[in-house]
Amino acid sequence: KSIDARSGIQVYPNPASGNATLNIYTESPANGIRLLSADGVAIYSMVQTSQEYEVALPDLVAGYYILELTHDQSTQH
Repeated sequence: KSIDARSGIQVYPNPASGNATLNIYTESPANGIRLLSADGVAIYSMVQTSQEYEVALPDLVAGYYILELTHDQSTQH
């Protein structure tokens, strides 16, 4: 599991092939979640309704991606 202790975000398995689980534990809930390619193109987006998500990612090629959480007043990468 990959854990960012500052924001309380878990993404696993890492690397993922097919499905990934996101656990989001932040002080203020995120409004939206986006997965961006390394060059900033949005690949996947959704509105956050819970703290745990199962995300199907069957067509992703190996590489680096950015997970973006949008809050009312800020954005986390």
